[in-house]
Amino acid sequence: TERWLPAQREADTVGLPKYLDPVALDTPALALGNAAREAIRLADTVHDMLAGLMTVLKRSDQDLAETLRRRDDEIDRLYSAIKRYLAQISREALESHESRRWTDIIQFTINMEHVADIIERLLLDVAERKIQHGLSFSEAGLVEITDLHARLLANLQLAVAVFLNGDL
Repeated sequence: TERWLPAQREADTVGLPKYLDPVALDTPALALGNAAREAIRLADTVHDMLAGLMTVLKRSDQDLAETLRRRDDEIDRLYSAIKRYLAQISREALESHESRRWTDIIQFTINMEHVADIIERLLLDVAERKIQHGLSFSEAGLVEITDLHARLLANLQLAVAVFLNGDL
């Protein structure tokens, strides 16, 4: 059976949802859990983009910049799938805490998609201004950028933790 039905490779499913089971839509708590799992996958991809941005800045890696920019397309597809899935959950069937969770998930995914768009624009700017013209940052400038980048990564990790446990 493995020969006839080989396991789907991870690369084939990039940007496509794994956990948005349509059968779970009749059980709001389960459907919200599925959407939250996909939202975490979305955040992981954003994290990868943000982490890779620093490598692009330090090494002027045009190929990595393009690869990271394409990840935004994956994020857009996954964001759209999550949004469509959440729209299929009957809001009338939700209890008050589930309704709040629904709102948290949609807000979180909107914000993650927005962050990915910002990173994509930064990558375009770096490619156009820094890499193509062979420019580099001063040592002090790179230290400041590295510090800011570390703060951004820490804030992203904190945002994911808050999303997961719902405790501001």
